[in-house]
Amino acid sequence: MHPQIESRFEGIEARRKALTDRVWALPKELQNKKPTNGSFSPAEVIMHMALAEEGNVKFLRKNPPSSLKGKNPHTTFIFKGTVQKMANPSKPLATVGYMIPKTAVDLDAADQKWAGIRQETKGYLEEVETPDQPFIKFLFFFGLGSASDYLDLMEGHMTYHEQRFPAVN
Repeated sequence: MHPQIESRFEGIEARRKALTDRVWALPKELQNKKPTNGSFSPAEVIMHMALAEEGNVKFLRKNPPSSLKGKNPHTTFIFKGTVQKMANPSKPLATVGYMIPKTAVDLDAADQKWAGIRQETKGYLEEVETPDQPFIKFLFFFGLGSASDYLDLMEGHMTYHEQRFPAVN
């Protein structure tokens, strides 16, 4: 793995563990308590993150980085705006339906799912030689992202949920 990619990945992996630990540290009755504004419970945040990253891994399975060689990464203004809004989360953002937990969340299962998806992501990141190499073919409204673009998305998503962590006390 390229050293810059590895450093950034290790950073977001440490943040994944810290966010998960933050939920584990809550009393059991608060782990699944939804805040009054109706947003995700702390445990649902963990499952949401797993589902979001699983959706991206599905794009990687369909078009692995090796199949994108020779293409030029080009993310759209929608991608750039989404990353910017997540990195500076002054207000709530809507999410895509497949990223919303549909049933009661078991924190252990959510934690394991997210850790597993993150490890699969790492395997794909190991395939790219440079941060600006094409990495992921999103849906048309996000475009074709480089490894660096993808890490920007992951870092922004982490920031969003770290700063907007559910107030359930």
